[in-house]
Amino acid sequence: MPAPEVLDHVIAGAMYEAEGDYMRALNEYNQALLRDSTQTELYLAIAQMYQQLGQLDSARLTVERALRSHPEELELLSIYGELAFRLKRYGEARQAFETVVRLDPTNREAIANLAAVLERLGKPLEAVALYEELRTLDPSITETLLRRMGSLLTAEREIERAIEVYRELQQIRPEAHMIPFMLGGLYLDLGDTLSADSCFAQASDQEPGELRYWELRIRLAALRGNQDEALELTRTAMNYLPDNTDYLAFAASLFLRYDRFGEAEEVMWRASELEPENPNHLLNLGFIYHERKLWDQAEEVYTRALELAPEDAQVKNNFAYLLAEAGRRYDLALALVDQALAEEPDNPSYLDTKGWVLHKLDRSEEGLRYLERALQLSPDNPEILDHVGDVYYVLGREQQARLYWTAALEKGGNADEIAPKLDR
Repeated sequence: MPAPEVLDHVIAGAMYEAEGDYMRALNEYNQALLRDSTQTELYLAIAQMYQQLGQLDSARLTVERALRSHPEELELLSIYGELAFRLKRYGEARQAFETVVRLDPTNREAIANLAAVLERLGKPLEAVALYEELRTLDPSITETLLRRMGSLLTAEREIERAIEVYRELQQIRPEAHMIPFMLGGLYLDLGDTLSADSCFAQASDQEPGELRYWELRIRLAALRGNQDEALELTRTAMNYLPDNTDYLAFAASLFLRYDRFGEAEEVMWRASELEPENPNHLLNLGFIYHERKLWDQAEEVYTRALELAPEDAQVKNNFAYLLAEAGRRYDLALALVDQALAEEPDNPSYLDTKGWVLHKLDRSEEGLRYLERALQLSPDNPEILDHVGDVYYVLGREQQARLYWTAALEKGGNADEIAPKLDR
């Protein structure tokens, strides 16, 4: 029992604390401590007041002082570890929590805190081992721990262990669509595309309105060279995402990949109707019409896109390139690409367009300078390589033209267009 004069200060401190006057409470507790330095409760009360005042390091030093007399006091050690953790003194926090766990091996809070410290110290696998231990002590938090363990193991590229953890988590939460999604990503890391696809299929079955699940399944089908499956999945997903403009743009790109121009056009018009003020949908439509050489339709949608986004450099560049390819309104094309280049002077696509427009204007020598600059910035671009070859050919430098056309083919250029030029 504290002496009466000590108790008076403790009572006064408690009253000030209840009133929220932490500075006066701190002073009273310090007065009590001057008269009796053996009471750990006083150290804890003072540390608490320092915390209320935002003086964490003073709180830590107070608890450290108490630990000199009571080095194995569990409450003091725990509070010291928490304060050190908040102050990012992770080495000291680790030492404090390790002592608590040594003295009390079943202290779940200390084990969890120690695991958190080990994560901060860059020792995630040691943290995982502690989470495993914690699971045996408190099965009620297994799900939370499994999620954390899975995340840490994934980050550490312990893929097979992570799969085991997520499989166990899936047994607990079979309805959670994020779990098969995570498993699919892990199988992809292992190069097991079939297992990945199975997991993504399960995720999309559980949550058919989630865009990324469908995208992953479609990309995997395309990656495996299964065109029919990719197209079927794309059309199926449309039933669940009919108004998702991001998906519609993705579907259009897939249809274009397989030369399904009609379907690509249909979904992009749908996207444009849903978001009539978005010029990107019109840009995509312009590209579709460009590919089909439907020049009038392409010019119409690019004109609309330019009205919606008169300052958009991409719109201006695409419109300019369309006009050059269509063989019309070269002066407008040149003005548009010059405006685009004023915004992004080192954009290789814009430089390519400028060079190509000049070439179409019979200013091939001048255009070649822009094309060569574009090629410096994007040396593996097959379209730019093809354009450089065309210009060299017109300039009578046939051997160089052949070299660039060959390079364009090697980089994935359009063989139907380039091969006849090489044969010629």
